[in-house]
Amino acid sequence: METKVCVVIGIGPGLGSAYARRFAAGGYRVALLGRTREKLDRYAAEIAGSLAVVCDVSDRDSVVSAFEIVRSELGHPAVVVHNAGGGVFKGFLETTAKELHASLDINV
Repeated sequence: METKVCVVIGIGPGLGSAYARRFAAGGYRVALLGRTREKLDRYAAEIAGSLAVVCDVSDRDSVVSAFEIVRSELGHPAVVVHNAGGGVFKGFLETTAKELHASLDINV
């Protein structure tokens, strides 16, 4: 039987690592995607069988490359959890178009 694969995008001390731990406990191999190698490696050391992959979700090429690595190392993902988040914390009228686009690129 093929190993189940889950990709969690946006690893941190809250939901991202909780999702990763839960899927790992359910028998999935988990790919941990995030921007910071040090943070990813720390969580990968705690989650058996996981794979840390540096990825900036606001950069299409980075996402494509990350999923190529996941498929090559673990197989085709059955589940993808998008937990990356970022934003602009000011009023709408004070938010520039560039800031709005950057927020959409990360969150959507």
